[in-house]
Amino acid sequence: MQEQIEQLRYDENGYKSLVFFENWRVAFMNDGPKTTVEGLSYLQKHNETDEVFVLLEGRCVLLLAGFGDKPNEITAVDMQPNVMYNVKKGAWHTHYFGPNTKVLIVENADTALSNSPCIDLTPEQKKKIAELCK
Repeated sequence: MQEQIEQLRYDENGYKSLVFFENWRVAFMNDGPKTTVEGLSYLQKHNETDEVFVLLEGRCVLLLAGFGDKPNEITAVDMQPNVMYNVKKGAWHTHYFGPNTKVLIVENADTALSNSPCIDLTPEQKKKIAELCK
């Protein structure tokens, strides 16, 4: 039976891809210094793929800022456990994690900085994020 199944865990801080198959990958992302309100530093969009998030434990707020060359006003979606959230291709986004948060992520295996531009958060955007994540 062991050759039929692979059991994987990731309990460290941050992001870790664990399963790769053909053109997709599955990862865990756990809370850490870069996912706190103070640690968030940029918005990102993926030019070639959607990205799926599922909250497994804790609190995650998806922060969305529209489409286009530059982000628009930031809005928030407080994720609910066991609900799939599909962030559409080209949508500016980031995410706040509360303590003890674990999220499952599914995306194209070739998602990388080369096809996923980032833009630094402004002080005004960081203030807005702090308000949205209270």
